[in-house]
Amino acid sequence: MALPSGPNFEFHADRPVGMNIDLNELFSVRNRSVVITGGASGIGFAVASTLTDRGANVTLLDRDRQKLESAVQNLSGREGKIRGAPCDVKDSGSLRREFDSAASKQGGIDIVFAIAGMRRPSATPANWRPASIPIPSKCSLIRI
Repeated sequence: MALPSGPNFEFHADRPVGMNIDLNELFSVRNRSVVITGGASGIGFAVASTLTDRGANVTLLDRDRQKLESAVQNLSGREGKIRGAPCDVKDSGSLRREFDSAASKQGGIDIVFAIAGMRRPSATPANWRPASIPIPSKCSLIRI
């Protein structure tokens, strides 16, 4: 079987046959604006660490001020910018203000990681809705 040919089909040993796509560029977050709820520790901090290493501009929202300050300090000086804002996701007014502030300071919001959550026995992935998170249009929401 012959390899495909043409301008979109060049062979590169480090890419699948038929792919003339730089996957790092395709999935780049460089200069993308990201908001992470629950970003001061755990999964949220790990996501923020990965994204700032790759050039994303990240706003961490967390209700624990001490952990938030520590997270921002630990993530400072990387390729992407980092800022933190104390916020409890149960307070819709505070959540709205912080999303508006992040959008203003970062030139919009491209991606939201909704990691902070409220523990409710009745909440399941099927019935949980991020109604209180003010997701901008044309923004990717990732719920964890």
